[in-house]
Amino acid sequence: MKIHFDLSREANPYNRTAMEERITESARHAPVGVQIFDGDPDAADWIIDPVPAHHASCGPYFSDPGLADKRGSKTLTSDPGDFPTGRRRGFYCSLPRTLFDPRWHRSFCFLIRYNPVIAPFPPGDATHLWGFSGSVTSPRRARLFSRLAPSARDGAGRLRQTASLFHAMTDPASDPAKQAFAEDIRRCQFVICPRGNGVSSVRFFEVLEAGRGPVILSDSFVLPACLDWDSCALRVPESDLPRLPVIIAAHREEYHRRAEAARREWERCFSPSGLLPTLAGEIRALETTSDRSTLPMLPPGARYLVRLLPFLAKTRLKALVRRVRSGWNR
Repeated sequence: MKIHFDLSREANPYNRTAMEERITESARHAPVGVQIFDGDPDAADWIIDPVPAHHASCGPYFSDPGLADKRGSKTLTSDPGDFPTGRRRGFYCSLPRTLFDPRWHRSFCFLIRYNPVIAPFPPGDATHLWGFSGSVTSPRRARLFSRLAPSARDGAGRLRQTASLFHAMTDPASDPAKQAFAEDIRRCQFVICPRGNGVSSVRFFEVLEAGRGPVILSDSFVLPACLDWDSCALRVPESDLPRLPVIIAAHREEYHRRAEAARREWERCFSPSGLLPTLAGEIRALETTSDRSTLPMLPPGARYLVRLLPFLAKTRLKALVRRVRSGWNR
């Protein structure tokens, strides 16, 4: 299988360099039968387009051209955005369950490692049972800080509210903040992973990489099918947020087993040696669900548009509220 990553539309130098580095490193470990193809894209079996074209928070939804419009059904998107519409067939980090169709979409990791400080931390370094550090990017996160603060003050957890770090990742001045974030993960046995702006977060994958137990608090997040989530993660309904300390405490004795499984699953699926085989396997899963010669313009299923339109309206309203609040804060 020849896979071509087309970075021609990536305008952000940091993102482009980071993706090139990860793709190049993965190519060194490519298994037999799978290769990164740097020649003529039209000669590749599949083309990965890592630049999102259709997002609910901005831009046109059906007229914005992407590589799929030029090269057809051999092109798959790799969309890391918070508000994807799911129009393109391919891989998504944060496509909500209501728009997700396994015949058209696959849940996958980010192609960029945003925080290179993350590493496999020794299990014994964890001094707290649970923890979370991050900014308030959703009402659920605001509830998390307010409800879990008493338990954190008692010493059971490590809770730290920060400024938004995501958009500062490309700035070297953010290096101390990245280090502090990694330290928060290192010091916790279980790391709470709530949804942020989108239903997913890069935190999910960083916690796996660090060898800690992720506690998933996002009802709409579709977990990547390639991972054995039951072996390493705890999935807690958002309605049980106030009971998180009690729920996590009930799994205290499972920490070492889940931490080892988390790192093992990251190595198997998303490490330099695991990324391309996993990607190829997910491409084959998509290939078996539809004939490329007869693909429709939109995801299959009549309910797609019925679900998409309310999602667009809700996301646009949230974006408007954020802009208004930002103006007030100034």
